[in-house]
Amino acid sequence: MSSFDDPRSRQSEELAFRAERVLSKGDVAESDRLFAQAAELEEAVALDVPATDARVLGALAISAVALWFKAGRFDQVQRAAAEFLKRSEIIAPDRQELEEMLASGREEGAIVLFLSLDVGDEGNSDIPSSQTDEPKTLALLRATADVEVENLLDGQEAA
Repeated sequence: MSSFDDPRSRQSEELAFRAERVLSKGDVAESDRLFAQAAELEEAVALDVPATDARVLGALAISAVALWFKAGRFDQVQRAAAEFLKRSEIIAPDRQELEEMLASGREEGAIVLFLSLDVGDEGNSDIPSSQTDEPKTLALLRATADVEVENLLDGQEAA
């Protein structure tokens, strides 16, 4: 049985299809939940692919990370992409795609984190500054710095 014939792959496809349907009806929370379930299954199938089947591994890895993206789970996008990139059998085009997805996941995660901060008009928070969630702010700054460093490194590699 090939990895594409794995029942988990079929179930992942069905969940993603259902997620698209509920999203078209405006149920974002349910869509995110279904996409996350599909991503978990797809990732599990990808992890079971033998090293000798690099093309299938790459296709399933990209699919799993894309499903995490659709679920809005940027922490999982970053984790899964980084894990797949550790595998030496990922071929160059798939590696490039996963690297781009990893960078996008970092950027989107930083944006989501920024938007989740409770900042009122003119930068004044509803919470006194001594009670703000400093770890959240530091995480945002780190994520933004990571993205900037990645962008700088990408620019140097292109030159």
